[in-house]
Amino acid sequence: GSQLYSIIVVRDLKRRKKLNTMLCEGRKKCIEQAPVSLLFCVDTHRMNRWAELQGGTAHFKGIGVLWVALRAVYSAAQNAVIAAESLGLGSQYVQEIVWQPYTTLEFFSLPKGVLPAAMLLLGHPAERPPLAPSLPLESVVHKERYQQPTDADLVRHFTQKEEYFQNWKENLPAGSVL
Repeated sequence: GSQLYSIIVVRDLKRRKKLNTMLCEGRKKCIEQAPVSLLFCVDTHRMNRWAELQGGTAHFKGIGVLWVALRAVYSAAQNAVIAAESLGLGSQYVQEIVWQPYTTLEFFSLPKGVLPAAMLLLGHPAERPPLAPSLPLESVVHKERYQQPTDADLVRHFTQKEEYFQNWKENLPAGSVL
């Protein structure tokens, strides 16, 4: 495959602190506290530059290429989660990375064609909180065709997730901001 992704490893404490402030506005210290942050980027820059060096045309662009690249990014990130777990490390995705594209482009010196898509923190967790409940299989696995859930089924399927989230929210430390 064309490997349309790049991974930037951030270990420097000063950079992690700045990244934490940029992305989380100081609400939580997870980026600062985790010893390693991995930024997974869509990277069409490398392939397009290679094509140019070979005398060809930069043709890795458009929505189809973005879809393929995003699939590669998320597969690589999930493989990193699995590898970390197998080594006894904890991992946490940071959603905020996609909400700050312009500041992160500059912070990471990303050229045109490189876009931050996922961020993963790795470290030794102080605790292993319980996993959030998943939707029941009948809600996400369909036979032959998409099965439109009834309103009652939809409410029932999300009840456990909503109860978990409300309980989590109520148990946040005083002064926490979501």
